[in-house]
Amino acid sequence: MKLQVIIAAISIISVAYSSTLAQTAALPKDLTGRWNLASQNRTQTFSLDGISASGPDAFTAKLTWWTADPSCTIRAESITGRITPTGIAFDSKTKCDVSFTAELNRAASGWEGRATTTSGTRVELSLKAN
Repeated sequence: MKLQVIIAAISIISVAYSSTLAQTAALPKDLTGRWNLASQNRTQTFSLDGISASGPDAFTAKLTWWTADPSCTIRAESITGRITPTGIAFDSKTKCDVSFTAELNRAASGWEGRATTTSGTRVELSLKAN
């Protein structure tokens, strides 16, 4: 009986570990893309450089996020994000204290998602990356 319980526990751990390996293996090394605010016809670039798994459900990277006001731009800032079943997500704050959360999901044409402010006036941006 004890042996069967141990074997079952090892099987569950192996499946969970294999799933985590598949997710982290699918992480790109870098992502470069654009954010778009269609209602104001604004677009700008962003990048995540040096993406690497830092745990079963987490990653680290350097974020660069250009803004309409250059003094608010995030430049090569270290972040820790979350690995989701369909992609990645992270939170950050611009140099002008505007907090936001971003989600990027794998798509046939690269990566797509959205970023939404979590402070001040609510703004939602569409994201596309390669």
